[in-house]
Amino acid sequence: MAVRCLGVGRLGGPAFGADEPVVEVLGSRVSSMEDLPAMVHRVTSDDIRRSGARNLQEVLDLLPGVNGLVSGAGMAQSKGISVRGMTTEVLLLVDGVPFMTSSYGTGAVLGAPFDLRTVPLSSIERVEVLKGASSALYGSHGLGGVINVVTRKGAAPAGFSLTGGSDGYLSGTVWASGGDRVTATVRYSREEEGQRRIRRRTNGLYDRSDDYRANHYGLDLKGDGWTFKASLGDYSSRWTYDGDLNRQENDYGRYVLELPVPGDLSLKAYYGSNFKRVFDSSGRSEYQDSNLGLALDGRGRWGSNPLAYGIEFRRDSSDYRNFENPWGNNDPYDLKRDGLSLYGETSFPLGELTGLLGLRYERWDVERGDDYSELNPKVSLSYEDPSGRLWYLSAGRAFVMPSFFQIYMPMRSWGIPNYQLRPEKGWSYEAGVRSAAGWSFNLFYTDLDDRIAYQSDPITWIGQYVNLERYRAYGVEAEWVLRLSEGLTYRQGLSWAYGEERASGQWTRSGDPRWKSVSTLEWTRGPWRASVTGRFYGDRAIRDNTNHYSEEDIFLVDLNLSRSLGEMELTLGGRNVFGREFFVDRSGYVTPERTWYLTLSGRI
Repeated sequence: MAVRCLGVGRLGGPAFGADEPVVEVLGSRVSSMEDLPAMVHRVTSDDIRRSGARNLQEVLDLLPGVNGLVSGAGMAQSKGISVRGMTTEVLLLVDGVPFMTSSYGTGAVLGAPFDLRTVPLSSIERVEVLKGASSALYGSHGLGGVINVVTRKGAAPAGFSLTGGSDGYLSGTVWASGGDRVTATVRYSREEEGQRRIRRRTNGLYDRSDDYRANHYGLDLKGDGWTFKASLGDYSSRWTYDGDLNRQENDYGRYVLELPVPGDLSLKAYYGSNFKRVFDSSGRSEYQDSNLGLALDGRGRWGSNPLAYGIEFRRDSSDYRNFENPWGNNDPYDLKRDGLSLYGETSFPLGELTGLLGLRYERWDVERGDDYSELNPKVSLSYEDPSGRLWYLSAGRAFVMPSFFQIYMPMRSWGIPNYQLRPEKGWSYEAGVRSAAGWSFNLFYTDLDDRIAYQSDPITWIGQYVNLERYRAYGVEAEWVLRLSEGLTYRQGLSWAYGEERASGQWTRSGDPRWKSVSTLEWTRGPWRASVTGRFYGDRAIRDNTNHYSEEDIFLVDLNLSRSLGEMELTLGGRNVFGREFFVDRSGYVTPERTWYLTLSGRI
């Protein structure tokens, strides 16, 4: 029997993704996700193209246990996700390094620590998603899950993609590569969207997204053992709120340099920034967030066992300003925190079992807040049976640092600071099996202390971010693929999750749907390909539903029809083709309207 050890794993045929061996150190993290005994979702650029998704949020929404409808809870329509009922407890990595902001609230309504619109689909080589216990070793925000986006490397052929659709939707991408000893790849993407409904008020009228404009630029350089990647762009949103026109402007940048170091080491330096300007009834608010880091990763042996290890330094900075506020400008802040992390992971045989042990220590020095240190272990046992099925049992501890916005609460007209706000911390447990035949099944349980939430006085509306007593979630997730006939494939993802949090001794159910099902039937014959996808979200409970919006189950249908034209491909697609409207939350946000689009893509 083969014993699975760190560095020689692969993903066993998920329902939405590819089955290819990948071995790499994930920047400042320690092991390839595909080596881990867990339900790992791996989505390739080809999967994305075939899905018909227009942004990364729509891609992730196809995975069990991931809810991509949360963008309906924000007027600027930022793209976030919820994993097992958690939003701010999810870590976004781009090329293995964190790209997170430090100015966010809690939950979908008040914001997430990242906006997936900063990662255009045209730049993605693959996306890896890891949830729960195995994500614990990835540091702060990794408790709920980790999304690792791997962008395209050099040597890609020149190509283009053009899309036009209803509601004024337009997008275009062009890229080209060249060079010999040093390969350079450049990319440019443009996206536009016209007016559409985003929120229905109690009087029956709609708040609307007026328009959306985005530009994305990319440069990749690849030399002898080293790589440099730069991604930057801008995007803007305009919307109506009770008849008033508001807008938001965003600029972002990501820069990563990776160098080989003697001794089987890799050095990675990175810098990320996100500048957001919001123009609404409170004047002009500006949020400037940045992450600066340096990570040294290595691989070696601990006796006869493989070992991955590393050290990382990271500085998070956050700057907030408010101008021309008719009720008086909010208090500004300019804050920093420095984090130092040490981590290691090894796998070893235990008879016919394989053990995996990881440990991560983090120390954070926080300006105007309590300093914090945490030692997070992770342990797994796995067994690969003679038929190739991998059985596993895992447990991991993780934590989530509060944001500067949550600590300082600059909106003095309705909030006060909490300098003693504690990080969230807890354990996640997993048990499951995955098969190279194309199916997997997983049980999970998460128990979290000191979950951060905003609480306010119902009369004065003055509140602050506080630590709740506890959050827990448990459930099941499954995926499988059925080859019905030659050219006809059925893919199914299914999850059931129950989450609840306790405050003042009372338990309250999470607002996420308990059931989620994603079913795709795909047909391929010669140059033709067609697919139909049904997305079901059931047994919902809209929290604090004072306006009595309907909590009915959500069912949306998407269609795609493609034909290969040699080096070109023409695709006709539709999202929510039956035009069904459902309420997403207690504020009246609705599911996206029906959209048709036509895409022509190919090589130049």
